[in-house]
Amino acid sequence: MPELPEVETIRQDLLKKILNTKIVQVRVYNSKSVGGESTKFVRMLVGATFCDIERRGKLLVFRIKNSPQSVLSHLKMTGQLIYERKRKGRVEIVAGGHKMSEGDIDGLPNKHTRFAFVFANGGDRKNITDIPEGAVCQKYAIKMVFNVGKGGKVQSSSWLVAAAQKHVKGK
Repeated sequence: MPELPEVETIRQDLLKKILNTKIVQVRVYNSKSVGGESTKFVRMLVGATFCDIERRGKLLVFRIKNSPQSVLSHLKMTGQLIYERKRKGRVEIVAGGHKMSEGDIDGLPNKHTRFAFVFANGGDRKNITDIPEGAVCQKYAIKMVFNVGKGGKVQSSSWLVAAAQKHVKGK
């Protein structure tokens, strides 16, 4: 069972990684964990962002931006919230406040998994130093613009690549 310092470490790690990053998908593996309201839970969260994560004892409170609703998470006996991100050819995993290897999460989701959030790729890109092509843009004095349009990112590069591939295949 996690102690309070471990819960606080998890909270701080998650603040750095998911705060203000758009939720693009929610997977519910145990509907009892969301009060049997899986559809309502998913609908409430897809497209939303967490604007804060607070701790009340061993309970984490995920505040939803522009909403009176919050998501509550108790770490129970295992004390695990697992964060996984694939970036620059490597996998970063944080669980229980500790770094883990990719092999440590093999078999997830499992019978203990309650739900999973999928966050928008690139949500952590707030300035030119966060972007791999940033150095090239600086070298050639290309101005980069961030948070364009309502809700930040207007179109993702994934969407543009898919549209280009469809166009090329059509010819």
